[in-house]
Amino acid sequence: MRRDYGGDLLTAAFDIANGFLFKEICICFDNNTTGKEPSSSHKARFFIIILSISATYVINDMYSANLTSLLAKPGREKAINNLNQLEKAMATRGYDLYVERHSSSYSLFENGTGIYGRLWEMMNRRQSHFLLESVEEGVKLVRDTTNKAVIAGRETLFFDIQRFGFILIAEMIYYKHRKKYKRTRRRNKFVYFKKIKNYIVLKVVVFTSRVKRAYRRAMNEAFIATLEYLE
Repeated sequence: MRRDYGGDLLTAAFDIANGFLFKEICICFDNNTTGKEPSSSHKARFFIIILSISATYVINDMYSANLTSLLAKPGREKAINNLNQLEKAMATRGYDLYVERHSSSYSLFENGTGIYGRLWEMMNRRQSHFLLESVEEGVKLVRDTTNKAVIAGRETLFFDIQRFGFILIAEMIYYKHRKKYKRTRRRNKFVYFKKIKNYIVLKVVVFTSRVKRAYRRAMNEAFIATLEYLE
C-alpha cells in the first residue's frame, strides 16, 4: 500500500525507522527460536546409504528364498519322444539302446540309413550287446536300471493285444480320442484368436474412417470460412 504523506518528511522518516526496527525484532526472534539442524556430514550420509543397501539386500534375499521354496519343483528327466531325441540322449547323456531280436525294428536298424544307420553304428561301437529275447526283458531292464532305452517291433503290439485283450485296446482308443481332443482344442483356440484379430482390425478400420471423415469435415469448414473471410 502506498501512503501519501503530503510532504511531511518528518512523519515519513518516523515510519521508515519503525519499519526497520520491526524487521530487526523479527530477525532476532527467528534466530533465537530456530531448532537444531540435522547433521549434514558425509559420515551420516554414508551410514544412511549403507543401512539402506543392507536392508534392501536382506529383504530381497528373504523374498527370493521364499519365492524359490514355493515355486521349486523336483527335477524330472525329460521324456524321449522320437529318434532324434534318442540319438541326442545317447550322445550326451550316455543312453544305451536295446532292440528285440527277430523284430522288424532290428531289421530296420541293421539295414536302414540315415538316423537308423547312425543309431546302429553307435550301438555297435559303444555296447557289448544290444539284443533282447523278449519285450518283457526290455521292460525289466528299463525298470531296474537307468539310461536304458528299448525299441520293439510291430508284432510285439499284436502280442500285447492278444495277451491283455480289451484293456490295451481301450487305452489305445482313449489316447486316440485324447489326441483328437487336443487337436480340436488347438484349432478352436486358433479360431478364437483369429476372431479377436478380425474384431480388432475392424475396430481400427472404423476408427480410422471416422477420423478421416472428421478431418475432411474440418478442412471443408476451414475452407468455407476462409472464402467467407476473403469475400
